[in-house]
Amino acid sequence: MLADPPPAERREVVVETLMGGGRGTPPTTGRSLVAEDGTYVVYSWGRHREQIFAAGDRTHQRNLALESRSAGVLESFRRRLLDWCLETDDPFAKKLVFPADATDAERRRVFGVPY
Repeated sequence: MLADPPPAERREVVVETLMGGGRGTPPTTGRSLVAEDGTYVVYSWGRHREQIFAAGDRTHQRNLALESRSAGVLESFRRRLLDWCLETDDPFAKKLVFPADATDAERRRVFGVPY
């Protein structure tokens, strides 16, 4: 009897962004999770801190994070980026929008002493 094939691994990469401030504006940092199913971007501050772009939207024209029907996709990306930040001890985790299913232990790990 043949064994079941292993589940397909997700191929994704996280990219760090740093945009300099100026004229009284603080610098902006961010993380982008680029995956086969789309791109999720989170910035440290700004009007549209979270952005989601469909895999085929190469010019990033339509921010799906603003559409209520994308709530499930948004939660999935939030979870995946939080997991990555926790696995890599990325201090940007403090600036993430946490997924609704984030545990108290995850929150303590990110915001616990020493903060």
